[in-house]
Amino acid sequence: MNATVDPDSPIGREARNWALAVLGEPFPPERAAALRRWLDADPAHVRAYGDAEAVLLALGESDILASPPIRAPHRNAFAR
Repeated sequence: MNATVDPDSPIGREARNWALAVLGEPFPPERAAALRRWLDADPAHVRAYGDAEAVLLALGESDILASPPIRAPHRNAFAR
């Protein structure tokens, strides 16, 4: 089942934290590996991360967020 994950659930909050980290700060290989482990642990993590990233990117494309604008990492940045 591909239901969305409640953004206020523990998984939703964790996903939001990961998405904010990826989009907002230098992301060293160790952090990328930790994110990959988290994503691999549960399909719900992948859905929640995708939802959180989509919201942040949409906000970054609008004028809601202050400068600097959010830049999306390459979509395959965490692909194996």
